[in-house]
Amino acid sequence: MIKTILFSVYFFISSIIFVSAQQLNYDESYDTEIKDAYGLLDVPLPPGEWKLFDLEEVGSVSSGDFFVYASLMPANISDQERRYNDTLAVNLFGSSSEETDYRKSYFICQQDWMAGADIIKIEKNPDGTFMEKCGVNFADPTVNVGQVFGGQGMSYHYTSCADSCIELWYNLDSANYKHDKDNFIELGNKIFASVESAIAGDPSSLSFTSDYKN
Repeated sequence: MIKTILFSVYFFISSIIFVSAQQLNYDESYDTEIKDAYGLLDVPLPPGEWKLFDLEEVGSVSSGDFFVYASLMPANISDQERRYNDTLAVNLFGSSSEETDYRKSYFICQQDWMAGADIIKIEKNPDGTFMEKCGVNFADPTVNVGQVFGGQGMSYHYTSCADSCIELWYNLDSANYKHDKDNFIELGNKIFASVESAIAGDPSSLSFTSDYKN
């Protein structure tokens, strides 16, 4: 009887925890942050309202066997305008997912499209956990890979992998930002610091990105 009661209490508490974790929805818009995204972190957002334009969501959040690939854009633009605006990719991998094991097998910041990155740092730990952050300015004419993608964006990537993996991409349209090397690096380091605060469970904000707009 006692075991049954304890199990029921545990199940009830677990249900509350996972119900409070926010799963992304095409019908919603997001401002400032995505609060408690899939129970992993509060995802900091640049100023303004944001909406989904692509979402792949597989598995059960409560079991930890899940992964999410989500892409967001400003809520006030159309799909046709998307390529000329800022976008954000939020990729999250639960602690029990095979996709998480695969994500732990490589580093984004060592891939060819990060050649010419102005910011790059990878921290590997003995227990297999790691953090990587890198930023490449495709608006810089010396970054040849930018011509391959046909983009003029400022791309900032951050991954943190422990039991679960958190992968965030902030892609900013360089036409709207001060994109010389000094400003690119300064902005990127501030974005990464904000992401690290969010992962640690501390307050974070990307409101400062407005200061770098033209």
